[in-house]
Amino acid sequence: MATSSENTIAKAAQEATNDEKETNGTEEVAVEPKTGVSFPVKLDDGKQLNCVGMYADNEKLKDLLKSKIGKAPEKPTKELYQMVIDSDVEMW
Repeated sequence: MATSSENTIAKAAQEATNDEKETNGTEEVAVEPKTGVSFPVKLDDGKQLNCVGMYADNEKLKDLLKSKIGKAPEKPTKELYQMVIDSDVEMW
């Protein structure tokens, strides 16, 4: 468990990092066109991000959709997407 002095030091270090970012100018961001989600283009370590993704457990997702829908439709529907979003399938 962190002590109050450790918390103070961590907070000061975070503020210094934030100040450094502000003096370096604005952070470049990209916007994903389908969802409108913005994300940084360049990370602090200099690596470039081209996209952001989420992953789900395919087997659990298949089981969920089979139990709710049965046979897969020709094309995905809004109902199908909403069912996945509202499900409790683990995403990371």
